[in-house]
Amino acid sequence: MKPVEDLTRASQMLRLTWECVANGSWVSGIIIEGLGLSEGAIGLKSRDFVGRLRMITEAVREYVFNECRSSRNALGSGFLGEHLAVVVEYGGMLAGTLTADLEIVELAAWLHDIAPVQDIAALPRHPGLGVEIARTLLQGNCYPSERVERVSRCILSHSVPVQIGGGAPEDVCLSNADAMSLIARPTYWLYFVFKVRQLGFEEGRAWLLRRVESNWAALIQPARDIIQEEYRRTKALLES
Repeated sequence: MKPVEDLTRASQMLRLTWECVANGSWVSGIIIEGLGLSEGAIGLKSRDFVGRLRMITEAVREYVFNECRSSRNALGSGFLGEHLAVVVEYGGMLAGTLTADLEIVELAAWLHDIAPVQDIAALPRHPGLGVEIARTLLQGNCYPSERVERVSRCILSHSVPVQIGGGAPEDVCLSNADAMSLIARPTYWLYFVFKVRQLGFEEGRAWLLRRVESNWAALIQPARDIIQEEYRRTKALLES
């Protein structure tokens, strides 16, 4: 997998030909020639180009993986698999239901908590700081500005579940997936309250139970349908 900085050429192609790809038309041979790419290397049909576009998502994922593995990540090694990857999974499921743009949802899901991963002190302001990091990362790879803004809006609004009609479908998907993760994977959040926040037993359990209940109450119905069994199990665990 190539690092983020190696994606400029594919990203330039994305920026210049996004409308063509969206319409399912052929990518201009002039553009390919201007970028110094061979037809055999890049592929002419939009489906081939979209495959190249996936390099952006893969590179962002690798970037997040590396940041999570860093010693400065005070959220712990489990944060990647027990939260971020779960948000990606649930976000994708909701995107299918709500006909949202899957790529926007996936990029935002990987990046929505990048600020506290890099610096735990950023936690109280992490949506806004995460937007800054995401914009720098995506703009540096020539990702289309309109799509950068859509990813940014998702990250900025992710802390409270957005209702259907209350924002873009991608915002609804990410914010609900983030809330779903806490309900569905309580083991990581037990680590968070006792290890990261260093709360006492009763205080930590009460904090997590309140978050589970408030998240559940705010979820859209399609999100509830996906994790209703997990909600019952987690609530029973915390109330036992």
